[in-house]
Amino acid sequence: MAVAFNNIRHIPIGLLAILPIFAFSEQGGQCVAYAKRIAESILGSDYKSSMVPGLCAHYGFNSNCGARWIYDDWNFGFGNGSIPRKDSLMVLEAFNTNYTCSNETPTGCGHVGVVKTVNVNADGSTALTVDESNWTGNESISYGATYTLNKAGTHVTRGTGTTSYQIRGFVYTRAPEFHGAGSLIYPTQTCFGCNKDIDAVHADGKSGLILFQWYYTTSNCDHIDIAVDGMSYGKPVEIRSGAWDSRGTDKSYLAMLPVSVEANGRNDWNVTAVKLDPFTSPASVTATCKVTTKVGSKTSFRTSNPLGIELENGWIWQGNGSLISTIYGTGFGITQDVVNLNHPKGAAFFQWQKSPNCKNLNITAGVAGNYKIRMRGWDSSPVATASKPLIMSRDAYLSGSNAAVLNYAELANTSLNNYYLLSVYSDTNASSSQINPINVSCSSF
Repeated sequence: MAVAFNNIRHIPIGLLAILPIFAFSEQGGQCVAYAKRIAESILGSDYKSSMVPGLCAHYGFNSNCGARWIYDDWNFGFGNGSIPRKDSLMVLEAFNTNYTCSNETPTGCGHVGVVKTVNVNADGSTALTVDESNWTGNESISYGATYTLNKAGTHVTRGTGTTSYQIRGFVYTRAPEFHGAGSLIYPTQTCFGCNKDIDAVHADGKSGLILFQWYYTTSNCDHIDIAVDGMSYGKPVEIRSGAWDSRGTDKSYLAMLPVSVEANGRNDWNVTAVKLDPFTSPASVTATCKVTTKVGSKTSFRTSNPLGIELENGWIWQGNGSLISTIYGTGFGITQDVVNLNHPKGAAFFQWQKSPNCKNLNITAGVAGNYKIRMRGWDSSPVATASKPLIMSRDAYLSGSNAAVLNYAELANTSLNNYYLLSVYSDTNASSSQINPINVSCSSF
């Protein structure tokens, strides 16, 4: 295969004899062995050999043991999808010119590499740099090979070449942690929680997931603008947005900030999730209700997991709500809200504005079982510190009739009229077809 190598460094495989981390003996070619070892180094102590089973379990005795099967068989607990991420495994479909599997079915082995950088091009395509092994069949490792993923997210070209290779997708080796949840639930008023809000992003070396719940109106909020506050953020972000009650119809994008996000077929309550690469210093991301004029551009991708976004420790974000209790009146988003879960490890997040009208919270679940309940300040890190500790951590048995009550006395070290983040993690045996509404409501006594 003739390939143009521009500024790519190659290491002959013979030089790796002194490096025990590279033991190229697995079925699937040297690219598979290399990807396996890099995944092991990324996951560290969390790595298990069961995550990377052999690839010969397909098509019987004369099976194709090629790299293409990594997309089906390897699972690090963080899912796979069509959007490239740093340190994800890029899996190419079998292609005829690959010499090692040409007589097997499907024809060709495919290929795998480790994504190191992701950038959005002006034409909507995505520029990737990839570390990989054995592309030319000489068992050498190439660092910084350049690929371009087309705007449709279906094919890549390599280097300056014009040959187009079908891509199966990306297997993720990391997951984001929950950083913040904002609210834009009353767009006719100007206030935080009404027509604008802000989420804190923490510089703890991990990818962050920030969330916004917003209410669509044609005259005040037909889309929201998302931006990093007061600084330039030169990396693409993943965006997933849809209706409040289900993740199955979400739309997914890769974009540079600032960017506008529209309602996804629902002219009422919407939720939008933004995944960001690790920040080197603390930052804030804003969302603002807008009408008519839009900013930025987005590249659409196929939404991978119809249940939600995989988080650390096996949890899955499935929705977020709000209790902005100082707004006049009662109702959803003000004194009560609900998030529908439909996964045994589903996670629901709420922003709560504590006020004299909402001193306490009552939490119930549609599916009886064990839940983990966590509370922290809106700008506090997921990792508790001496200056900003985790306000509350409780395991509770919830059902429709058995509520967990968070009372003001329990939170006495905090003040009224402030904002907090409530996380409810399911640990039930509910099936993915069983809707499990997590209801949170205010009380003033």
